[in-house]
Amino acid sequence: MKKLLRISFLSLFVFVVLFANAQIPNSNQYLVNRYLLSPSYAGYNNESKIFIGYRNAWSGFQDAPKTSFINAVIQTSDKVWLGAQIISDKAGVFENLYAQFSYTYHLEVGYDQMIYFGMWASMFQNKISLNNIDISSIDDPILIGQSELTGFSINAGASMIYKWRSGYIGISMPYLFNNKDIYVTDDIKNVVELYKQIIVHASYKFRLNNDLEVEPFLVYRWIQNFSSQIDFSVLAIYRDNYWAGITYRDLGTTAVSIGSHFTKDLTFNYSFEFVTKSYLAQPSSTHEFTLGFTLPIGGVNKNNWRRKLNGSRRR
Repeated sequence: MKKLLRISFLSLFVFVVLFANAQIPNSNQYLVNRYLLSPSYAGYNNESKIFIGYRNAWSGFQDAPKTSFINAVIQTSDKVWLGAQIISDKAGVFENLYAQFSYTYHLEVGYDQMIYFGMWASMFQNKISLNNIDISSIDDPILIGQSELTGFSINAGASMIYKWRSGYIGISMPYLFNNKDIYVTDDIKNVVELYKQIIVHASYKFRLNNDLEVEPFLVYRWIQNFSSQIDFSVLAIYRDNYWAGITYRDLGTTAVSIGSHFTKDLTFNYSFEFVTKSYLAQPSSTHEFTLGFTLPIGGVNKNNWRRKLNGSRRR
């Protein structure tokens, strides 16, 4: 019985922490907050920004995952942008904290062509609270006398984006190194591990008329020792200030997003995600929102094209 309890506990630990939480949680908010997708996007629209967001997954389930984040980018010179991000992810007794600091360099390589280089240092902490778990009958040296288990890892990442006109194609490696945490006993080692990832993404914004733009996104995620994942999204933007989007994830979920620039400095986006494949047990919805604020540091007006168009009409 003790062995069964031990195996069950560690199996749950591996599944929830390693598979669901040891990697950065998925988010639909990269449609408006592209720093979530790749730090190389820092300053892509020539704005210093700060975003805060919240994701409530599997709504209605006890101890369901809940994710909060804050990130910001600021311009320090014509070609250099600095960024920072903190993500807190909680699911029942499990809690993860991810933090990073990034450096992005903008290099002009031709007419209306840019390459954005990004690199960053990151910290990942995972914790399991034992206060509300009855472990008195489990003879495991990893648990005896503990109120919580904590692992800590330092890592680094790199990314690059090529921009041509209104199109972007990029690649990102969030974890350059394999981190193995300190949960170790005589016969079970490296229970939690950060695996290498590769994220490839592409998008292009098509202007249909003076008021309407459409931008499709394709995101491919490869995680070492796990199944790959593909996201396909389409974002429709009206007069630069209102948008609606849909995201299909091949794991079996679809998300609908709506948002607006309420003012020139305030951005809001909301996403509703639901299960679209019947084999996913206990389908439940996910709610996610983001608030963005433009900082008065550097940057240029994003509506330059509209002002130029209006100016040419007057002439």
